[in-house]
Amino acid sequence: MFITFLLRTKANPNERDDLSETPLLYSLSYLRSPCSFDAHRRLDALYPAYGDYSGIQVVKTWRLLLEAKARPNVQDEKDRSLLHVLLSLLQTGRLGSSEGLEIVCNGTAILKEYGMEINSRDSEGNTALHILASLMHAPISDKMIKIGSEIVSHGGAVNSRNDKGDTPFHILVKETFVQEDLVEPDLWSRILALGMNPWIANCNGKCPFEVLLENESFGSVFTLPKAIFEDNQNRDMAESARRYRNQSGDYLLHMLCIINNESVLEICDYLLGHGCEVNAQNECRQTPLHLLCNKISETDSSLSQQKINLIRLLERYNADMTLSDIYGNTCKDMLSKYQRLEIPKRMKWISESIVHKAVLSEVVLGKNSQNVENYHHYTKSIGEGTFSCVFPAINKMDGREVALKRLEKARLAKKGDMLEREVECLLKLSSCPYVVNYIACTRDSNFEYIVVELMEGSLDKYLSSTEGCSQASTICSQIALGMKFLHKSNVLHRDLKPQNTLYRTNPEFIVIYLII
Repeated sequence: MFITFLLRTKANPNERDDLSETPLLYSLSYLRSPCSFDAHRRLDALYPAYGDYSGIQVVKTWRLLLEAKARPNVQDEKDRSLLHVLLSLLQTGRLGSSEGLEIVCNGTAILKEYGMEINSRDSEGNTALHILASLMHAPISDKMIKIGSEIVSHGGAVNSRNDKGDTPFHILVKETFVQEDLVEPDLWSRILALGMNPWIANCNGKCPFEVLLENESFGSVFTLPKAIFEDNQNRDMAESARRYRNQSGDYLLHMLCIINNESVLEICDYLLGHGCEVNAQNECRQTPLHLLCNKISETDSSLSQQKINLIRLLERYNADMTLSDIYGNTCKDMLSKYQRLEIPKRMKWISESIVHKAVLSEVVLGKNSQNVENYHHYTKSIGEGTFSCVFPAINKMDGREVALKRLEKARLAKKGDMLEREVECLLKLSSCPYVVNYIACTRDSNFEYIVVELMEGSLDKYLSSTEGCSQASTICSQIALGMKFLHKSNVLHRDLKPQNTLYRTNPEFIVIYLII
């Protein structure tokens, strides 16, 4: 190879040409400008042994030069490193993503081995990951994600700020496909897996999530939290979402409540359902509802249906109308002049059941319901046994749907320690995914209650409501696994039948649960 010959004859591997390129930078120059006869002639001298100019050949050239003491941190006239130049070639389309991935995966390790600074910056303070973020277009290919992963694996600072204060995530959310709401939760998940943090503010005090809000990219504003809250690997990021405050001390709900757009209702509902505090107060001790009331006062004359729905949503999640801000204002006082606003008292409710949704909707509104401590249940039972009745209910503390199994104290007295034995049994089987999950016990003057997770109904009703059963093998397998766990735990069921086997969908397939 001609390069080897030159290096053996003491050619300087750090010499610059008239374009200020060292041999390392020049190794990519054939892709930087349209091919010409002269370019081909120069490349034939550079790569005569290979006959083409693939990524692996570029990497082999790098190793030769680096072994000859070529400086790995060389930069061009724009302060771009070799990695910056490589990614810019992807941007111009002069380098395909497959070839780019090949060079990045093989070349970055070699460059790091010889001391390359992976987070070097160009004249605008951009790292290689800033450049990569600007290259992401819909659909984002697996190769682009792999290039990012490779850079991060070698120490790429995924949340560093450029001279404008922007992180790579800030650059990404300004891309057209993000602003046009073309990002699904699974794509956000892959981006988050790189370590990009949506809660880091730029020099203007705006995090990427706020940038999406400012651009009214409400589809992306909704799918980003879904990707965060629905992936257990993002627990820390989810907690950061609940705690995030902007420069004014406002939480996410504060920011959303002052936006006049119907999409906000669904986003707020989702955040409230995943632990964002409805009564969180900013530096002026204002809750999200305070800011909404202030916004209504500014526009004054008419109370739109969108604002009414948002107020009702916040109230359903137990927004406190009586909290005062630092000026002494309460939401109750601010809304008192609006006769149109008649908000029924509702409790927080995380709706999951399809079968019981109608009756639980009444419970939420305080209709046809009774309460036992923190549990509000429907007055009509959904199942009865020899010693008990079962009612659908809602835990007013967290809004979760539960089932209350009610047992008469008078009848229990004749059965000795039946309640204690049943609870002990449920606790023993709590780790089995096919046994109804025990939650708590409670009581009133006449009854004892066992609180368990709410199911959709019995297997008996499920089988009678469907023509055939496409999931018969799944059902039988789950029952067998449940019984195996019982026997391993020295528990005998004694009454296994379809009426004592419950189901729920999750959401596309059936899951079977045994009643003990």
